[in-house]
Amino acid sequence: MRCVLGPTRARPLFSEKVERADLDGVLQQKAVRLGDWKLVRSLATRTAPTGERELAPLKEELFDLSGPGGEDWDLSAVKPAGAPLAELRRALDAFVADDPDLAQLGARLRSGRERLEADDPQAARALRALGY
Repeated sequence: MRCVLGPTRARPLFSEKVERADLDGVLQQKAVRLGDWKLVRSLATRTAPTGERELAPLKEELFDLSGPGGEDWDLSAVKPAGAPLAELRRALDAFVADDPDLAQLGARLRSGRERLEADDPQAARALRALGY
């Protein structure tokens, strides 16, 4: 029996990174890659006038990983015709929405840091010395 597959469609790949872990202004990047295209969104947390923590999108960057600049050239201002920008944004929006506690990230990180200080001050000092 012979199985013939049609053209394969790229599946989105996701990544995230925390830049700063202070209570105010936690900066996190969430990214999605679809084929040769990558969309990166930088988000910050802040205290809303209501006192609740909220997310504030800072910027988006778009990269064509097949091009000569790769991740060195942000194409978000150009918006190339072949970029699947709407699909990338939908996937990234869903990825962000799947993290409902993102706005509370700074408080969670601070709480973990305080527990580590109380439970194992030597480990906390070692991590600070490493830049964490």
